[in-house]
Amino acid sequence: NDQYGKIREPVLRLTHWARAFSAPVSSPEYAEELYDLSSATDLSQHPYRSKSVFNFYRPGYIPPSTLAGGLGMTVPELQLVNATSTPGYINFMTYLIEGYKSDEDIAEIRSKFDRFGIPFDETVARNMLVPDYSDLDELVTEPAALVDYLDAYLTYGSLSAETRASIINAVSMISMDGSSDEAARDDRKFIALLLVMTSPDYLVQR
Repeated sequence: NDQYGKIREPVLRLTHWARAFSAPVSSPEYAEELYDLSSATDLSQHPYRSKSVFNFYRPGYIPPSTLAGGLGMTVPELQLVNATSTPGYINFMTYLIEGYKSDEDIAEIRSKFDRFGIPFDETVARNMLVPDYSDLDELVTEPAALVDYLDAYLTYGSLSAETRASIINAVSMISMDGSSDEAARDDRKFIALLLVMTSPDYLVQR
């Protein structure tokens, strides 16, 4: 039914990923990425910071210049979707999905702690919001199996045949120099996960 479904809100996408891949969030003060998510270049939505007491969007919002708008359908969550927020979400999730914090990242967080005289734990800082992809490791040599796992885990088997084929093709294009090619293994995991989480099949819940 083309007139049924809803946009998965950005913050819910983030929490879905964090829970699915056991990314620690118990000490959010070490996760600089979470300090302010309200920018359109991040998620356009930060918990408890909606500009209105009603929510982050108007309940009667009808998106202009869209098929839904042409049918007079109200799609409140689409008020968060625009030409800035769409690539903003992709860029934000790309950074998190890769799960790597450089020495520069750690130094920047440390500087904020030092400014207020707060003890700093580098181990916690390096692990905060870093995902566990161990369940994906044995699947990277089989792109179809990798995508099917993510489909079951994140989209509950709802990826269309076209989307599934496109993602498998993209993953397969990352060549591997044997199963021990760690860089290629990581790239396959990252691109498969990012493409699933930015696909229409994931973004629209039906």
